[in-house]
Amino acid sequence: MSTFKFKNISPKKSSDEKDLIELVEELTRLISNFVGSSIFKRDIFDKSDEDHYTETLIKYLENENTGSRFSFKQQASLPKRRSTDIGVHLKADSEHYIFCIEAKFLPPKDYVTGGYAAIKRFKKREHGISNRNPKKAKNLPESAIIGYSKSGTFNGHFNAINTKVQSLSSSKVADKFGIVWKMSEQLQQVNMNKIAVLFSNHSCTDKSEIKLHHFWVKV
Repeated sequence: MSTFKFKNISPKKSSDEKDLIELVEELTRLISNFVGSSIFKRDIFDKSDEDHYTETLIKYLENENTGSRFSFKQQASLPKRRSTDIGVHLKADSEHYIFCIEAKFLPPKDYVTGGYAAIKRFKKREHGISNRNPKKAKNLPESAIIGYSKSGTFNGHFNAINTKVQSLSSSKVADKFGIVWKMSEQLQQVNMNKIAVLFSNHSCTDKSEIKLHHFWVKV
């Protein structure tokens, strides 16, 4: 992993690789229990929209991680960029995001590409930066997408997303968003059990790279 410097972390370390491994493990554990939590059962109702799910998820993550080194907050607005749904800070440094989480409903209507699409936003670097101040912002090496699965199966969503990436990658020129897609950007499975955990690697329009973790939960 490339070096990613923050003021409170050794210059020779990422932000850091061990932090990100710990964070992904923590998210996997917490998200696995989200739907069964008392907060979900109390706050989510039939007409809940995507924003309401995410507000409830933030409340749940903050409630359940009292001993954690991480803090989960609605991301502050970003000048000339769309704010990501959740920004993750180290509790020791609330100024910098070390990880961003975008949320989408599944089936994957706007998961890959389109004006509001999650992967497209990360590839355009509309998401996945460390600070709302452009002078302080750095590209994050890793971030995530959480999918709230309203219907269908994890395997169905997986196949639909990868079919879309395959179709986009068949063109060798940039699409209408200025993005070039590659076959190597297809999702790869980690597990598909209680929740689905996947990852994908992407090249961005500013020549940087980002790894995306995908967490899908049946709601």
